Amino acid sequence: MIDESPSALQRYGRFVAWTLAACGAVLVIGYLPTRSLGGEGAIAAMVAGCLVSVFASLVGGIPVALARRDGLGGIQSILASFALRFIVVMATALAVALSGYVDRGPFLVWVGISYLACLVADTRYALAAVRGLTGTGADGE
Repeated sequence: MIDESPSALQRYGRFVAWTLAACGAVLVIGYLPTRSLGGEGAIAAMVAGCLVSVFASLVGGIPVALARRDGLGGIQSILASFALRFIVVMATALAVALSGYVDRGPFLVWVGISYLACLVADTRYALAAVRGLTGTGADGE
């Protein structure tokens, strides 16, 4: 019997694609309202906020990707993933907000909005990985 289940790298690659798609959709939907309310400077802040959330999501996905190799249980990998993601987004957002390179208000608003958008992809990825670890159901992606 041939095992046709996707590898951890393939699952992580799909997770990256879904995360970028979610954040891309947020950028497209939010462009006109952000520009009209905050001007051109708010657009740079919007992009920076989305990049911070994407970066945090990609880093946070690592414990889930390594769960099988490291022998972590499903729940432990999800908790580690979400905790790491939260720590990374808080530290990165704080550093960018205090740097003065972007408008702080729009930046923090867009970190929050994009964090929620990326959370959809993160949760989907984590649940599919847990199903794969426990052998309950298909990969889900």
